[in-house]
Amino acid sequence: MSIHIVSDKFGAALAPVKSDVGNNIQRLESKYLSNPSEFKLLYSLVRSEIEAKTAKASSSCANALLWLTRHGHGLRGGTVSQPTSTSRLDNVTSL
Repeated sequence: MSIHIVSDKFGAALAPVKSDVGNNIQRLESKYLSNPSEFKLLYSLVRSEIEAKTAKASSSCANALLWLTRHGHGLRGGTVSQPTSTSRLDNVTSL
């Protein structure tokens, strides 16, 4: 993954970020591999969690995507806001 290659250049300082990113990617991959025909798109993966009312869980793929986006934004040099008690997922009710 390109994010892992970038984080390697920063050494041990980004080890926790690299671990987080790897875990989030692994979570998405595991969910995809559980049913590749159903989860061809990330949208369908998140939608299934919304329907099951598990999208707000800390171990959800929706949460993994949220953090991957934040990490990616931070590595590109953008500003990353600190998470608050309300996440973007709090506003998700249905698709």
